[in-house]
Formats: sequence, structure tokens, C-alpha cells
Amino acid sequence: MLSVLVSRDLLGCIFPYQDGVFEDLLPFCKDHGMYTRNTAHSSFLELDKKIRPWYNIFGFARLPILLEQVPKFIPAIFEHAAYFGLFEEMSILFAMWPLSQTYCLASLASANNQIAMVIHLTELQYVLVREDFDIAVMRGHTDMVDYYINKTAFRCSNHAINEAMTQGRLDILERIRDAKQWPGYTAEGVHRTAKCGQADVLLWLHENYGQNDLASVAVANDRLDLLEQVFALGHHPTVKDVDLAISKGYLEIVEYLALQTDLLSPPHTDEIIALGNLALLEKMHIRSKWPGFTSNGPARAAANGDVDVVRWLHSLDETHSPKLWSKWTMDQAAGHGHLEIVQFLQTHRSEGCSKWAMDLALENRHFAVAHYLVAQRDEGPSHYVFISAARRGDIQVIGFLHAFYPTHQGWTTDLMDEAARNGHLDVVCWLHKHRGEGCSKWAISLAEDHGHSNIAKLLTEWNICPTQTMDVI
Repeated sequence: MLSVLVSRDLLGCIFPYQDGVFEDLLPFCKDHGMYTRNTAHSSFLELDKKIRPWYNIFGFARLPILLEQVPKFIPAIFEHAAYFGLFEEMSILFAMWPLSQTYCLASLASANNQIAMVIHLTELQYVLVREDFDIAVMRGHTDMVDYYINKTAFRCSNHAINEAMTQGRLDILERIRDAKQWPGYTAEGVHRTAKCGQADVLLWLHENYGQNDLASVAVANDRLDLLEQVFALGHHPTVKDVDLAISKGYLEIVEYLALQTDLLSPPHTDEIIALGNLALLEKMHIRSKWPGFTSNGPARAAANGDVDVVRWLHSLDETHSPKLWSKWTMDQAAGHGHLEIVQFLQTHRSEGCSKWAMDLALENRHFAVAHYLVAQRDEGPSHYVFISAARRGDIQVIGFLHAFYPTHQGWTTDLMDEAARNGHLDVVCWLHKHRGEGCSKWAISLAEDHGHSNIAKLLTEWNICPTQTMDVI
């Protein structure tokens, strides 16, 4: 009797009626989730490492027990069978769960080029859909593509065509064209194809479907190699392409367009000047059709501090044409603190500057430039810089203005009013000590209204406001 009770055969009959999971099924209890048509090949390889050894030991006989004990593993088992072409496994699964259309099985089989599995699925009454064809096209499996072309009435999507284009799969594109199942493609697909450098595909699209903007596509995707190819075949860019290349900073494209076409105009040269590309400017000037530049070009070079570009542009202007240079050039150099350029312009040019030169230099606290302008120019500042300095609380600029422009009309009561409004106590005190303009009758109320009661109290004690009032403006 004891030998019967300890028999392994008897244990095998008892265990199915016990709670729990068989030991060999424990590795599958972990949640694997759904494996979709977009799952990476590496993920299926990891799944295969777990399930294939189990099949080798137990075969498919225990598969129903596995899925009964671990039902959350059902999708993974279905999709594993489809992806690796396991016919016996798939037949068992369909016998247990015939309604398995939601698992995208044909798409997974198509993704791994399992044409026999796709055929087997149709024999099991699985219904193919267009997305299955799309997967075959996007994965580049020519045999699978031929199957869908010959055995179904589907047209793949233009998204699938776009993917084939970016991969350079002319063989697949030609198959679909020849089968008269061409669904078209999108502009996005063309640009992605250009970005991937698939020149042969783009030329094929031109020959077969009239894609005529290949030069523009090459420029838009910064593909000089493609531009050179299509340009040699007679595809010419446009002025808009020049604008785009410059705005995007595609310097190689810009240089090619500048040297190989006559599309550039003076404003385009201004943009190249702003990029500081002196080497390209010199190459362009050697050409017989130099487009020239406008007065905006030197100003932008000056703002960027490109002294070599400024010197070179000056060397081209033998007649000192007022159309090519303006006061704004020195204004920009001063405003950005480029003293060397200010000095060069003062020495070699006659345009001079405007009051903006001093205003911008002081606004940006370029005191070396400001001192140079005091010594070399007579324009001086505008009244704006006085108010701005007081509003910002820039006592160093105010001190500079007091030292060099003590009688300027910019000295008004507005300065102390603005300093009081913005809470700059040190500026209020400095103006009270060094200047005689004082403030307006609104200074106290401006200070209080903006939460600067300490300044309001000080102004009251000084008794300098013409008519002190607490009214709110």
C-alpha cells in the first residue's frame, strides 16, 4: 500500500486537483504583456529563450495546462508562434481559442518573413488585413510582398510606401508599381527619403510620378550630395531655397547655391555677411555676377564684431557710396561694445554715427566705447538714455552722463520720479546731492504706490517736491 501512495504516477493524478502552479510553469508567471506588431526583434528573441527550452522538454502536450494555469501568457504564446512560424503550436492555440484575430498574428508573421505561417493562418480562417501587407513592405520582405500582391486585393498604405522609400527599397517599390497597386506617398515621405540620402529613390519618383522639386527637397534637408546630383540632371533650386538654406544655417548648401547659381540678391549677401563667412564672400566676389550688398550688411557685421568682414566690405567700396553704408553701422558696433570696429569706422569712413551710438553703448554699459565717442564724436546721447538709466537704477551711467554732459536737456525731474517709482534709493540720493532738477509733485505718490515708503518718507523730509500730494495718478 505504501509503495502505491508514494508512486510518481499517483502523484501525477493528484497534483492537477491541488491549488497552485506546477513547478515547470513558474517561469511563465511573470507578466509579459502584449507583444504587438511593432515589438522589436530582440524582444521576441528574449521570449524565445524562455519558451523554446520548455517546448524542447515537454513538447506541446502541456501547452493547454500552461495557458490554463497562466492565462495572462496567452497573447505572448500566440504571437511567439506566429513570429517564429510554429505550426503545431498555432494549431493547438486555435483549437483552444479560435477567436484570436485581435493578436495581429499575420502582421507578426509578416514582420519575420514567415510566409508559410501567413498561409497557415488563412487556412485556420484567420482574416488578413491591409496592415499585414504594410508590415511586409516596411520590413522589406520581398517574398511576403509578392504574396500579398498576388493573393490579396489590398493596397498597402502610403505610410508603408514612405518607409520603403526611406530604406531605398526600389525593388519593393517597383513590384507594387508593376502590380498597379500603387497607393501614393506623402511629402513627408519625400523629405525623409532625402534626409536618408536615397537619391536613387527620389530620381525614380521623378521619372515615374513627376516629383519635380528634387532640388528644393535636397536643400530643405541639408543634403549637398543630393543637390549636386539632381542639379547635374537639370533640377534647379529657387530663390525660396536660398532663403531657407540661409535661415537654417546650411552653410555648405548656401555656398553651393552662391557659387553655382545666379539666385542670390544683395539681401542674401547681407545674410551671409551676418553669418561672418568671409571665405565665402571672397569666393562670391570673384564671380562675374557679384550680387552686392545693402547698407544692412555692414551694420550686421559691425553688430557681430566681425572686424575682418567690415574691413573687407570697406575695401570693396572705393567710392564711399552712401547706399552701402550708414550711420547705423557705427551705432551697432557701439551698442555691442566692439571698440575696434568703432575706431576703424571713425578713421576710414565718413558716415559717422547717430545719438543711438552713445545711447546703446551706455544702455549696454560699454564704457570704453562711450569714452571713445565722447573724445571723437559730437553727437552725444539722447534724452532717452537719461530716463532709462534712472529707471534701471544704473548709477554708473548716471555718473558718466553727469561728468560729460552736465548741461544736457535730458536732465529733468523725470529722472528722480522714475528712480522713486522703481525703488532706487541710491539714485534718488545721488540726484539730490549732485543735481538740482529735483523731482515733480508726483514723486512721493509714485514711490508710495509702488511700495517704496522709505523713499517717499525721505522725499517728504527733504521737502523738495513742488507741491507734495498723496493723490494717486
